Amino acid sequence: PVPEKSFRMAEVIGQSLGRALVSAWLRRSEAADPGPEFVSRATLGVVRQEVKVPLDNARFRGGLQAGRIWPRALDAEGALASEVAAVTLRAPDGEVLAQWACVPGEIYPELVVGGIQEPQDPGADFQGAPPERPLRALMTGRYRFIVGLCNDELGYIIPMSQWDEKPPFAYGRNAMQYGEVNSAGPRTAPTLLGAFADLLR
Repeated sequence: PVPEKSFRMAEVIGQSLGRALVSAWLRRSEAADPGPEFVSRATLGVVRQEVKVPLDNARFRGGLQAGRIWPRALDAEGALASEVAAVTLRAPDGEVLAQWACVPGEIYPELVVGGIQEPQDPGADFQGAPPERPLRALMTGRYRFIVGLCNDELGYIIPMSQWDEKPPFAYGRNAMQYGEVNSAGPRTAPTLLGAFADLLR
């Protein structure tokens, strides 16, 4: 028996999923130590969706124009082209065994597992902004993994209702938050979570 919520449990799950992925990829059961019978017949699927992320951060915009970050152009609306993706490992009976959500930046934990502050801090910039639905709640796998910095670096991905760039500042601070300095902007989270909602439907 493996203790729940232990490093050993994570190790056992990781090893099992690794064997399953190898067997699914090779489409054969003779892979070394293939594990349970279903492994040889599991399927691995990848889906992706392009997104247009508004670049509201003036610092990032200046770095882009100077050729220091992101060697690509903005579209006519001032947005960056990026993408979200998901990898799904499915058993023969259709059960989603595991999913990996591929996030193009550094996502705040409350956008993954929930816990966006409600009610909002009165200093937050976008009063009344609806909280985004947590990413793991959109997923259906028995095991749900979030992989950050996938194929892009849009900076921090922050709940819009917690965005705090302008005075008066939240939490009694006298300056803007660090995350906001290093984010594409306040519309990044709703844009990406909306795309994931479509992708994982």
